[in-house]
Amino acid sequence: MNILLAGVPGVGKTTVMEKLAAMLPEPAGFVTAEVRDGGGRTGFMIRTFDGREAALARRQKGAGPRVGPYRVFLEGLETLGVGSIDAGISGEGVILIDEIGKMESKSPEFKAAVIRALDSGSNVVATLGVSNEPFLARVRKRPDVRVVEVTRANRDAMPAGLAALLRGGLERGDGLDG
Repeated sequence: MNILLAGVPGVGKTTVMEKLAAMLPEPAGFVTAEVRDGGGRTGFMIRTFDGREAALARRQKGAGPRVGPYRVFLEGLETLGVGSIDAGISGEGVILIDEIGKMESKSPEFKAAVIRALDSGSNVVATLGVSNEPFLARVRKRPDVRVVEVTRANRDAMPAGLAALLRGGLERGDGLDG
């Protein structure tokens, strides 16, 4: 089962993923978190569910891919992010990926890991960034994914609904679509 959580920035997709992770036994994957300094956002961290973390992007000059004002650090994404996705490819567990977005799409290794996960038979729940980036569009259009919109109205109930769906307790009409 492949579920993509879509929604406007700030609606709570990452919070849904964190709450869902707390309801699951040993999920694989990661979440991203904002880094703030003095009230302003200065970057993003990647945090695996086994407690490891690395910088994903920062507002700074230097070599490497850029997305808006941020420099993307592929090393952390490819070491922790890709490693945590691949660790979950077993067909039995759940892989949580927060997020498949513009920054993450700068890494060919990350994109390959996402495809491996979606093709694996493992249950995958991922957040999907808002972008016209071709990789995101391809993932969204896959016939084996279900796109669920996260809204302010459904975000609080969504983690429990997703957990039940992953356990096989719910089907279409499960309340996840609105």
